Amino acid sequence: MINSTFVIKRVPNWFILILSGLWAASFVVGMFTLLIAIVNNPSKSLNELVWFLLFFSVAWLFALKTFLWNLRGKEKVTLSDEELKIEKIGTILTFPRKFELNNIESITSSDVSTELKQLNFLASNYGSIKLLYHGQAKYFGQTISRKQAEEIIKCVEFKLSKV
Repeated sequence: MINSTFVIKRVPNWFILILSGLWAASFVVGMFTLLIAIVNNPSKSLNELVWFLLFFSVAWLFALKTFLWNLRGKEKVTLSDEELKIEKIGTILTFPRKFELNNIESITSSDVSTELKQLNFLASNYGSIKLLYHGQAKYFGQTISRKQAEEIIKCVEFKLSKV
């Protein structure tokens, strides 16, 4: 049982990095402003202020996740004899995706246009590698080079041939 591990470093999108950084910073300022309002005037509609604070906290987590993913995100692809596991590291609130090899129908290179990448900059529903799993397309390798994508595809195809 030999495991293969690939680490795909994310190439940052500077526009999104700056935008999400400013967004996260503005939410911190907004949260502190609401906290000061709650402390200074507790009689003023405390319930509404707490709801706003809760909203700001959730929105801040989303902005922070996007910022960290663009700043230092990596995809760790681990291939064992039983499964393919893809982990997003360098950010928060992520869970590894696991794919049993015997349920992978195919793996191919996916040509993703620059426009599609820009439209889906916050989502993770695109990538340079397309995996057909239980009849559904799954993508990973958002900023991977063509050479590294082909290397991963060949490694997975080799494991699939042994399943």
